[in-house]
Amino acid sequence: MSRGYRRAVLLGYKLNKRKASKEPLWPFDGGSGQSLFMMSGMKTTDYFDAFERMNAEDIEDDRPLLGRYVVVLGKAAWSKMGLPPTGWWGSLVARGITWVLIPHPSGRNRVYNDEQNRHRAGVVLRMVAACQRSAEHR
Repeated sequence: MSRGYRRAVLLGYKLNKRKASKEPLWPFDGGSGQSLFMMSGMKTTDYFDAFERMNAEDIEDDRPLLGRYVVVLGKAAWSKMGLPPTGWWGSLVARGITWVLIPHPSGRNRVYNDEQNRHRAGVVLRMVAACQRSAEHR
């Protein structure tokens, strides 16, 4: 489907390829993708229009990410992309990409046991989606 613009990216690492969908971070298979979608508070169509979902293991260089907002899910993915250490919710612009780090949304991550952190993740996702749309219309 051609959207006529580039979407922001949700970037995970070592994603479960055994899920039925075979899509990274698929929002309807009960995994991390579903948790992320639920935290976003977005309508399904808005979520799919806003984000492309990728696995850091499949990215050989930065070209597919250039000029985009990339929400990196967890410190393992952040490190895999060669980014300098930062805390949760940190962001930086490097190599022509705007990077934002949020905790990985797996059920094992206790950060999201706190409602404020789930809310914060949703705010970040909606803001990144809005920023990417705005950047594409300049």
